[in-house]
Amino acid sequence: MSKLNITIGHKLSLLEAEKRLKLFCTSAPKRFAGEVDELKFTWRENVNNFSFRIGNVKINGTLALKNDSIVIVSSIPFAFLIFKTQIVNVIKQYAKEILES
Repeated sequence: MSKLNITIGHKLSLLEAEKRLKLFCTSAPKRFAGEVDELKFTWRENVNNFSFRIGNVKINGTLALKNDSIVIVSSIPFAFLIFKTQIVNVIKQYAKEILES
């Protein structure tokens, strides 16, 4: 497994950022149906532990909400390393959609 560590800035209040992220987590299972399985989110204060399965591969990590950023830390299988840039770009695209709209 290889470590994935992404920090994405935002200009929202902590409360508004949390609200938007939780709304995304609520809609994510429907939005990604057929692409990922066993999608789970568990919030504790400002940290979201997440996990999901793509095929036979389970991925988990954390999303920490800070005053001016979110920090996503996860491990990805070595087989996915060739897609690391694409994975990071997709995550940043979704974060922008959530935190800037």
